[in-house]
Amino acid sequence: MIKNSLKIIPPQRDPASGGKNLKLKICLLVVLVVLVVFSAKAFAKGISLGIFPPIIQITATPPTNITAPLTISNLSDQSVTLDIMLKPFTASETENGEIAFLSENQFMSADPLIFQRIQIKDDVNVISNITLAPYQQKKLNLHIGLPEEEPLSDYYFSVVFSAQI
Repeated sequence: MIKNSLKIIPPQRDPASGGKNLKLKICLLVVLVVLVVFSAKAFAKGISLGIFPPIIQITATPPTNITAPLTISNLSDQSVTLDIMLKPFTASETENGEIAFLSENQFMSADPLIFQRIQIKDDVNVISNITLAPYQQKKLNLHIGLPEEEPLSDYYFSVVFSAQI
């Protein structure tokens, strides 16, 4: 009868190297604790806005004065100051539904003064910026005044609310 036996012998430790491994482990633990306890914390806060209606389409025959309501909501927990701009756009060259904003020297229209006839109003006052408290909602008006001599044309633009940093 053949008998197999297995004897497990624990590895022999070198007394000189055992202290080095322990010192290395303690050193790494101390570095980790220092990094966790004393590391600077960075909290990024975002701005969340809601704009209604998202699209406004107006058809008008001059002379006329048009007012379209616009509501902006601050959905974040911090106050925000916003600059208000009107930016003309056109379809992008990719022909995939994206738009391309135009610079002032790129904008060609039947009336180069059209944006002087468009205003954003807070009740009766023309505004170019607005400050919203946390979770505040503000009703604004898009006002367009077209004189009798206004050439008939299509104008495409966005009302851009840009956060001041």
